[in-house]
Amino acid sequence: MLHSIIVIALVMVIARPIKKMAIKRLNINEENWIYTPINNADKWVQIVFFPLLVIFIFWIGFINGYSTFLCFLAGMIILLAYRSIMEWIFNKKEKRYVIRIIDSITYACAFISLLLWYQL
Repeated sequence: MLHSIIVIALVMVIARPIKKMAIKRLNINEENWIYTPINNADKWVQIVFFPLLVIFIFWIGFINGYSTFLCFLAGMIILLAYRSIMEWIFNKKEKRYVIRIIDSITYACAFISLLLWYQL
């Protein structure tokens, strides 16, 4: 468990200056903590995705004995990748999709390193 915390902290510490540099160079407005959907379809996909993520975490994590944290990270990677694609397609001029891509890569690196550690 300690290895998981160290890996996640290290990945987040490395990703933070990269995000700050991208925000500064691309003149991206600081975003709110609450995500606002791009359009109505985006909103409904995320409303449907969240319960599916909870079911996925319960089914894979608790019933099959896999790490629930890894299942949660996999869900976050999928969600952030989806959000970055939606922002890239429908809202290119604000360039927030760059931040979502960086976040997706951050979670993916943490996920891969934890997979290697747990050797699933």
